[in-house]
Amino acid sequence: MKRFLLLLYGLAFLCPTSAQEDDLQQYLRKYHEARQLKNADSLAGACANLAEYYSQRDADSTLKYTIEGLKAVDRTTPSPYLELQSSMVNYYNSTGDSRKCIDESLFLIKEADRLNASPLKKGNFFSACGVAYRRANMIDSALYYYNKALEIYTEGGEECEPEIPFLLTNISILYCNTRRQAEAEDYIRRALASISDNDDLVTRLYASNTAGAVFAVGKKYAEAEKIMRSSLQIAMQQNMSRFILQCASPLLSLYAQTGNRKALDDLDKEIQPWLRKLPAKSNEVLGYYEVLADIYSRDKRYEESNALYGEIIRAGTQNMLAPLQYVYLRIARNMAAMNRAGEASQYYERTVTMMDSLHESNIERQMSDFSVRYETQQKELEIVRLNAERLAHKNRTMKWGFATGAVFLGIIMWLIYDLFRRRQQRHKAELKVARSFIDGLEKERTRLAKELHDGICNDLLGVGMMLSQTDNNKEIVGNVEEIRAEVRAISHELTPPKFQYATLDELVGNMIDELFSDEKIRVEYLSKGDEHLWKKVPERVSYEVYRIVQELSSNIILHSGATRTQILLEVTSSQIVLDISNDGKEFSEKKFSRCGIGFSTIRERLISIEGHLAVTYENGEQHFNIVVPISKN
Repeated sequence: MKRFLLLLYGLAFLCPTSAQEDDLQQYLRKYHEARQLKNADSLAGACANLAEYYSQRDADSTLKYTIEGLKAVDRTTPSPYLELQSSMVNYYNSTGDSRKCIDESLFLIKEADRLNASPLKKGNFFSACGVAYRRANMIDSALYYYNKALEIYTEGGEECEPEIPFLLTNISILYCNTRRQAEAEDYIRRALASISDNDDLVTRLYASNTAGAVFAVGKKYAEAEKIMRSSLQIAMQQNMSRFILQCASPLLSLYAQTGNRKALDDLDKEIQPWLRKLPAKSNEVLGYYEVLADIYSRDKRYEESNALYGEIIRAGTQNMLAPLQYVYLRIARNMAAMNRAGEASQYYERTVTMMDSLHESNIERQMSDFSVRYETQQKELEIVRLNAERLAHKNRTMKWGFATGAVFLGIIMWLIYDLFRRRQQRHKAELKVARSFIDGLEKERTRLAKELHDGICNDLLGVGMMLSQTDNNKEIVGNVEEIRAEVRAISHELTPPKFQYATLDELVGNMIDELFSDEKIRVEYLSKGDEHLWKKVPERVSYEVYRIVQELSSNIILHSGATRTQILLEVTSSQIVLDISNDGKEFSEKKFSRCGIGFSTIRERLISIEGHLAVTYENGEQHFNIVVPISKN
């Protein structure tokens, strides 16, 4: 597509490298295969490739393959139909037929719209149509189609960005033709700035050679010569005949303007062989003639100059830098210089007619409007870019904010975790201390029980036996036996219960019967829970609960003054619930602590098995409610 556009612009070329010769052989092979198989689609595709290949080499071959391809192509799909139609436009452009080139360009735009072609193709076709109108000196129409191309490229986004340099270059040519030099230089510099290192050689050479021509018109000779010399050298290395002439024309003019006669003559001799390789009416040849005609006029070779201008007029077109009215003006000046006033007057009149003030002012207004629209679009694009940057900055700020928040949240979570971990460690430490205390307490109780049972009880038994040998000591023997029974009871009380033989509820029931057997307190004991649940209670939990019941019951007997007490012991799959109530005096921890065991021992036991105690006094009744989890133990 780019090659097609560049041909329309008068600057396109195709490098005849060995790789491209290989391409030609491949295209011809596919072409012959398609004809043999009578496959219309394959034939149309092969013809499209061959028409594009010959577009820079042989106009007749281009026309031949284009016509054959259009006969076979499916016109309901964009490709290769639009490519073949583009080759037809290219053919008329290369032969200098501006009118047919415009007609085919307009038809191509309609077909692209009918087939819903991509924005890239549509923009290229509008741009090419603008070039065709410019070559026909229809400046207002050229501006219209350039403007449409710019709108399509802008809306097309990234896909169309590589085509922007081509359009800017052609806009620069238009402004240069109409003597708006400052704007021409501005657009060509924008074109150069928009070309990236990734763009192909065609793109860079096209823009750089046009830049050289525009700078030469603006008398920036050093900059222009450097650019054009570089482009010409590359064109000659690649054997690009059309591009060589396009590079040579403005360079030849530059040497004439700077008075470098030797460089001018050397360049003209070098270029002459290339003129014969192209059609006489091609834009490249006519453009070169226009430069030579201007040089001949300066050298007072007026007849030769006018002969070349006549070739340009008869061709019905003009090169990229010479509108037709200026050709007439130069002929008129040549005639005046040869003292042929009548003929000079005729050409002056044609010049004035073409430069009608109303027409020119309308074109000036349109071109000014175009520049304003372009500047507005550029500003809008810049605003879009700045908004995008602002959004990107906002997104970055939000990301940093989220990241900071995440870090802050992480720190908080870590602090919470550390606090929880420390509490757990402290709880474990307290639990360990409580269990150590209880273990020590139980060992001491076991030792005292053994000492009482094996020591004092036996000693009292011996004393009783000695006293019983005389009749006078019967009362003393009775007292000793009572003391011995009490010590034995204390020993049994201190001895740990055997949970391997009975469950917690059974042992607690037995212990309550013994404790309250001689007391005036009426006791009610109630046990709830299935037998298999009682058997699953851990022995350590059973033991601690047993001791807690024992200690609380003993203290109720000794300190509460109660006449009635109720003990409820219940087991579930997850916990043990103990509730002891009595109608005695309100609980006093200070008074409790004076007893042998003390309320603190109860708390230590609860800590060791992670139980909880609630003490309440309401309506003359004291309640001790204890909940011990089984799952944690």
